[in-house]
Amino acid sequence: SSLGAMPQKAEDDAYSVDSPVQRYTYELEHVTYGLATRFSKEFIEDEKGSIAARVATSIGRSAAETLNVKHANVFNRAFNSSYVYGDGVELCALTHPLISGTEQNELSSPADLSNSSLNEALYTMRKTLDHRGKQLSIRGVRLIVPPELEMVASQILGSMAEYQLSSTTSAPASNLNFFRGRLTLVVNSYLTDPDAWFIEAEEHGLVSYMRVAFSPASYVEDSTDGIIHKARMRFSCGAEEWRGIFGSPGA
Repeated sequence: SSLGAMPQKAEDDAYSVDSPVQRYTYELEHVTYGLATRFSKEFIEDEKGSIAARVATSIGRSAAETLNVKHANVFNRAFNSSYVYGDGVELCALTHPLISGTEQNELSSPADLSNSSLNEALYTMRKTLDHRGKQLSIRGVRLIVPPELEMVASQILGSMAEYQLSSTTSAPASNLNFFRGRLTLVVNSYLTDPDAWFIEAEEHGLVSYMRVAFSPASYVEDSTDGIIHKARMRFSCGAEEWRGIFGSPGA
């Protein structure tokens, strides 16, 4: 943990002494992913090499798919209590434990993306406390949404005037848009919940470790002269700190 707030010191008094308190640890395991495909000698002899080349190239796309899905799952599981981190709760929660009390990085009442819910998320994030109860003034810089929310998010962030939906009209209100230019919109096609949305600060605790980068290889089998194309990679991803991420699962 950090230290507490600096106390007042009277003239010629000794300094107050404070010590950081060890909190939790979080371990990531580097997982190996691999894929191979095989073509017989006869398949290549029958002038089907172009097909083999296309299939071999698709191993790269398979690797990209796995990378995107695994990293997006950090958000997809953000509200799932079956996937907890070092402090014993999920990534986005109302009860992250502090030395004294708890702190939150999700809305107290789940809400769909709107002007009011985005505003509440931003000011709640700004008032986040550290383990010792000090204000961190975290400022969100990116709004992360699934494709289903791209239009609404674009209208909220990009319109000249404040965007409000009602039962009778979708025209923007006449007052100036507070959010314009404040957040960068990120649309992640691998987010699975069409209602969930997230805010990310410039400094956040999301981590990704590429232990072994995508490594393709090809070789000929001695016993059959068949051709093997394969590739492997080894990585891990997660969140070593929840501060810097704020989310809502939608209403």
